[in-house]
Amino acid sequence: MSRDLLHPNDAGAAAATPSILTPLGALLTGRVLHDGELVILALKPSRWFILLISLRFVAAAVLLMVLAAIYNEQLHYHAPRYWTAGAMLIAGRLTWATLQWIGRLYILTDLRVLRISGVFTPEIAQCPLRKVAAVDVSRSVKERLTRTGTIHVRTGDPSCDSTAWQTVPHPQRIRQQILDAIRRSRP
Repeated sequence: MSRDLLHPNDAGAAAATPSILTPLGALLTGRVLHDGELVILALKPSRWFILLISLRFVAAAVLLMVLAAIYNEQLHYHAPRYWTAGAMLIAGRLTWATLQWIGRLYILTDLRVLRISGVFTPEIAQCPLRKVAAVDVSRSVKERLTRTGTIHVRTGDPSCDSTAWQTVPHPQRIRQQILDAIRRSRP
């Protein structure tokens, strides 16, 4: 078994109990989670996230493609070239949105609320549950149509990151889980 699949702290115990960590497990074990911290909830945004964050770009590209077809006679190149370019741009935007979705993870532990996001460099927004001032749900028209919502975790402390969990399925149920964890974390 390759030693690079093991967590660095497990290297000595590799012979006794071999364990292979997934990339998510490696990220969470010892790098994001603290000793003794229990994960209550770990979830990704709904797959609707990919389309919803790309919607404006896709709509603009389609509009330009339609205009290219309408004004085909006045353009330097013929409309099929513009349609091909537009389709490639849309595919590129959807690919980027997919990478953003893959790199996004929402975590609720018994001590903190976290959002991990980023394509090339993970960005971690976190806040101890005892510093959370409010947990709200907002639902845009697009989110209502897809039965998702955004959960806003607000803090009153400038040293803590306020965060938003975007395009979450069943946002009211998730909000209630966060509120229950906050209630249990406070004396």
